[in-house]
Formats: sequence, C-alpha cells, structure tokens
Amino acid sequence: AVFQVNLGLLKQVEAIRLERIAGHDTIEVARIMPVTNLINLVEGDSLRLGANYYRAVIELSNGKQIPSQVDVVYFADPEDVIVYANPVSSFHTINILSGLNETFEVTILDMAGKEILKTVYVSNPEVILTGNLVSGMYIVRIDYENGTQVARKLLVH
Repeated sequence: AVFQVNLGLLKQVEAIRLERIAGHDTIEVARIMPVTNLINLVEGDSLRLGANYYRAVIELSNGKQIPSQVDVVYFADPEDVIVYANPVSSFHTINILSGLNETFEVTILDMAGKEILKTVYVSNPEVILTGNLVSGMYIVRIDYENGTQVARKLLVH
C-alpha cells in the first residue's frame, strides 16, 4: 500500500515515519529522512488479509512526534471472502470483506438452515452487529450479483 502524507510546512520536520499497528505494538515500516517535499508518498509493507492499521508520525527537530489518525486498509484475495473477528462474542461486530469489487448481499443462517439475518446492497467491508445471534455455529452466505455464492462458518460465543 502507498500512503500520501501532506504537510503544511517543512520547518522543523526531520522525518516522516509510517507505522503498522498490530495489537498494542507499532512497527516502523518506512521512513522519509530528510523531508524535502510538502507532499510525500510512503510505501508500506505487504498487506495482510483482513484489516491493516497504519499511521504516519511526523518527527520534529525539537524531539516532538506528531502521530496521525489511524487509517485502516482492508485486503482480501481477489476471489476470497474473509469473515472476522471469528470467533466473535454476542453484541460485537463482524466484518465481511470481499476481494471482488461487486455488490453482494449477506445472509446468516443457523446450522438448521434457518435465515437469521439478511442484508442487501452491502458495502465492502460490511459490518454486522451480532446482537441477535446466540452462542453457536452459523453459516455466513455471500451472494454476488453475478450469481456466485460463497459460504463461511462463524462461531459466536
């Protein structure tokens, strides 16, 4: 992934650092030093499947560091669907990320095949609250406009 970092001025800016956030850890993946442009392109590391979290940190000559907000980059293989967090607790959210750039609908079925939840014309990634799902195993079915259908298991605890 390539990130653009725009600066208002260069005075006292010594470096721009790109960090990947993994849990409570931050890992430096790129650095620009010295900074000579107001518009800077920074290339990150290889994306992992699912959500990838990044932020830029501006390092000033007086030792101060100014972090940006965290940006999320979602990644799925072109012909794959990822359901995460999985397993998930009731009243939390799951994300459904499709590698295809196509409108789809999501149906959640219990193991007996009963439809529990259905969404139409969803975004990518689609965020679904698990509040009405009791503990157990479910099937998440994704139906694309072109007729393709993909299913994934979901464990709610």
